Amino acid sequence: MKILIVYIIAASLISSCSSTLTKNECETTNWLKKGREDYFSNKKSKVKEYKNQCRDHEVSINEQEYIRGFDSAELFKCLHLEKNVKSPSFEFGKNLSLNGERKSNFSVHSKKCPGLKKEEFENGFKSGLKYFCAKSEKIDEIGWRGIGKRDALNGQPYTYLKSYNKECIRRGIVIPWKEYSKGHKEGLKELCSYEGGQALATKGMENQKTCKNNNEDLFNLGYAIGARFYNAELAKKEFSEAKKLSDEKELLVKKMDGEVASLENQILEGKSSLANDKLKLETEISSLKLELASMQSDFNSIEKDKEKEDEKKELSEKLDKFKKNLEEKKNKIVELEKTTEQRRKENAEKIKELSKNLKQQKSELVQLKRSTSNLEEKYIKLNNIAVEFEEQNRYDPNDEENNYEGDSEEDDE
Repeated sequence: MKILIVYIIAASLISSCSSTLTKNECETTNWLKKGREDYFSNKKSKVKEYKNQCRDHEVSINEQEYIRGFDSAELFKCLHLEKNVKSPSFEFGKNLSLNGERKSNFSVHSKKCPGLKKEEFENGFKSGLKYFCAKSEKIDEIGWRGIGKRDALNGQPYTYLKSYNKECIRRGIVIPWKEYSKGHKEGLKELCSYEGGQALATKGMENQKTCKNNNEDLFNLGYAIGARFYNAELAKKEFSEAKKLSDEKELLVKKMDGEVASLENQILEGKSSLANDKLKLETEISSLKLELASMQSDFNSIEKDKEKEDEKKELSEKLDKFKKNLEEKKNKIVELEKTTEQRRKENAEKIKELSKNLKQQKSELVQLKRSTSNLEEKYIKLNNIAVEFEEQNRYDPNDEENNYEGDSEEDDE
């Protein structure tokens, strides 16, 4: 039985609040990583948008790296790899051979993950195989008997041993066939049972008919139940990841809502502050005008009196100072109005940009919540199917005797 693993990749990795790249971002962005982030965010390539934005700053983006990152992103999810791996196909192939796979089976894996690149995958597999057969820690740690048992528990047939030959012999490693065979038989005793079938399926491994004529019906029953629970567990993981992303996006939207409200409040506060300062200055100006009028009247009354020259000079100087002070306060009002208007325009522009991005974030949040809800329904449905199937096919080892029939394979010298 083959397990169909279907991954619906929810939008991920919360993007930056700014929708327009700065010159510095155009120059320093890791475009491979950016391509992957955009794929996980909404599966939509933004390469043309970035090219236009960076062109305005006279900066060229690495379009090839972005496309490579975007195209390879799906593999990370499908292959359960870390997102900082440069070549997912190579790394996946390498991990397979390092963990005991002796045949690459590219066609099988590429059906599960269509984006898998054959050449990179095969090179990675060979790389891991060379390491495995170069007296690696795994061989030294568990021995060939342990490897044989592990291969059996992973559903591999006895003939799987032959796949070790080429690389190991090249490195002068003599494979102890009897030790491997003993371990393989031990592994089959555990594998070829109801519990063994379940265990293999819940690891996401294929049923390669290793238990043919050896408690096959019980093994297949356990595998069928385990496969259903495995698919349900995958759906649960998808739902959990989507829920986390949805919660993060919701927090981002709330934060942006708060930023917009704060900017709007700053505009209102600016208007209020201007009105108060302007009123205060206008009151001071009115007072100065009254004093100035009184001084002007006093000056006029003594202007023609030649005996009061010193007094006239002093009064004239005071008049000049008052006029200068009055003019300064009028200019201050103009400057306040100009500064306040400039701040209002800047904040209004920020609000416009934030509101535009906020609208997009809210739209993505709606999609995320819808996707999360669908994934939750998928998980519940698959889990119910698994539980119901298990109830209908429940196996009680006390109902019948389950004798292990042994392995018909012969030990090779």
